[in-house]
Order: sequence, then C-alpha cells, then structure tokens
Amino acid sequence: MNERHLIALVDGNEDDLFLMKRAFRAVGVANPIITFSNFERYLAYLRGSGVYADREKHPLLKILVLDLTARPHDWLELLDETRKVPGLEHVPVVAFTSSEEGPQVQKAYDRGANAVFTKGNELNSMAQTIRDLEFLEDILSPKVEGVRSMKAA
Repeated sequence: MNERHLIALVDGNEDDLFLMKRAFRAVGVANPIITFSNFERYLAYLRGSGVYADREKHPLLKILVLDLTARPHDWLELLDETRKVPGLEHVPVVAFTSSEEGPQVQKAYDRGANAVFTKGNELNSMAQTIRDLEFLEDILSPKVEGVRSMKAA
C-alpha cells in the first residue's frame, strides 16, 4: 500500500473516530488511516516531534478529515497549523460540523477546507458522505464505488 496516501482523522470523540474509520472501510477505502483524539498529539505529529519524529514510521498525511465541533479547543487552529507544514499547504481537507449553516462553516472554507459536511452519527450517513467526496477520487485506494468522477462531468 502506498503510505503517501495516508488519511488522518482528527476528532475529539473516540466513538466518532471509530465511526469515521469504519465508514471509510465500509465503502472499500484501503488507505492507511491514523486517528487523533488529542489536540496536542496531532500537533506533535504535524511537527514530527516526540514519538512522531521518524517520518519513515509516521509519514505525513495526504488527506485530513477534521471535526470542527469538538471542545475545548479551536479545531480550526489545527487546520491553520496543518497548512503551515511544508508539503501540506494544499492537502485536501474535509471538515465536519454539527450544522450546515453558521459562521463555523464559512470560517472552515475561509481557512482552506475543501469540503464541509454535517456530521452524521450513523455508519450509513457517514459512508454516503465519503462516497460524495469527488475531489478525493485519485487519492482513495482502491477507487471507491459511488465516488463520481469529476473528469466525466
């Protein structure tokens, strides 16, 4: 498997991380997935510090899936920090919120998110969201059935 296509899931809720990872697997995504429920641990990973210093063992992500609703941190700050890392300035970012409206959605787009979705709490709704991620079709491995080709449009 190509580790250059690592998916990072960042959410303050372990149950939601489990659901997201399960949804990616349910639609056939075989990319390696790393999960973070801790703000500081994700920052250490980005910076390559501590246990994440060895980039052979801990390669940089190629897709970031980020929950914006977790507290007490400003998870949009993690999006900003991700964009500061050389090579991650344009990494695809999928953000989840608890609402389709409001300033949080606009802030996510303003700060570089490629897509913002309302977070589902069921496997089927999360899996459908993953199928709708057209702009990721060249990164997801193997190709996910149901992800429409942007080239064909």
